[in-house]
Amino acid sequence: MIPIRATALALCIFCLSVPAWGDVRTVSNAMSPTGLGVSSTGKFTIAGTETFLLGVSYFDALDYHTNDIDALSTLGFNNLRIFTDWANDDGTPGDQTVCNANGSIKSTEATTINTLIDYAETKNMTVTVVVLNEASDSWMTTEGARLACVTSTVNAFKAQRLVLFDVVQEHDYSFTEAGDHMTPDEVKRYNDQARAACSTCIIYSSLGSPMSHPSDSSATIVASIIGRKVKNGENVIAIHDFRSANWWSITGSRVAAYRACLTSIGHQNIPIIFDEPNRHGFTHAATVAQFNQAASDAKAAGAAMWVFHTGASFDMSTSSLFSQRNVTEKAITRSMAAAGREGHGEGRGGERGGGGNNKKKK
Repeated sequence: MIPIRATALALCIFCLSVPAWGDVRTVSNAMSPTGLGVSSTGKFTIAGTETFLLGVSYFDALDYHTNDIDALSTLGFNNLRIFTDWANDDGTPGDQTVCNANGSIKSTEATTINTLIDYAETKNMTVTVVVLNEASDSWMTTEGARLACVTSTVNAFKAQRLVLFDVVQEHDYSFTEAGDHMTPDEVKRYNDQARAACSTCIIYSSLGSPMSHPSDSSATIVASIIGRKVKNGENVIAIHDFRSANWWSITGSRVAAYRACLTSIGHQNIPIIFDEPNRHGFTHAATVAQFNQAASDAKAAGAAMWVFHTGASFDMSTSSLFSQRNVTEKAITRSMAAAGREGHGEGRGGERGGGGNNKKKK
């Protein structure tokens, strides 16, 4: 494996040419010391204590199951990454969303999401709220409607003490009127809209290759894009990793490159999260050990969050995430938290709580 420290220095030496812009605020969603915040070293804090967030993609949030949350918490996961605009069954955009086509809030659906977040909080689990995605403009057809949805969504959930907001998920692929991607400057309008609704919330928009790093097997990053996002006031740098054959073995080196780059421009307080590193059954996504190494190395290199990305939650209208996992995904969820504590490998830990009440909220 490539030595992390040497690789980061070599790949990020060019970051020194990026100007050191004004400080990004240290933020907390809560109005009390018990909420989610960011430390001076770029780690998340819960009630003031630095906490590595290990998450799971939980797309079809309006059809959530409490037994999933119970089991994930028992296994050591402390983050749910949910979509509040999702198409779960027939692929029709806008059919599983908290917003109307004009961007106003749907009160019943917003109540369901708040109930999910409330339940997760009882387990001390954080929730990443993904507001818009690459399909949102297919049914919210004007920018005014999408901006209104950003405001409505943040207002609906900003009082929750353990939430953070990914405003435009994969803005390098959204929206069609912006061509094949939105630049950091274009997405700034959406982030600013969210920040206007909640100045103390953790606000960012995720992106992936080739904007954040080349589509290759190296750990090289694109410092100019990272610098632009920092300049635009994003509280987090959220990366969707390029899925090369060695994605798992270079995760630590890539995290270290981002960390070294941020430090070199005076912004070591900004967290790095990998929230769609790969998905089992997708390109070059094979073994339990590879997923566990990626998560463990990300943590060791200074990432603030790593998310297990699974398609088992694409449609939970009739069955839970836990009941839809394949054999490998079951082994990953059983072992990943333990692997992060103990190093690479299969890890230890039993799966408890996966049964129980399969209660669906709609």
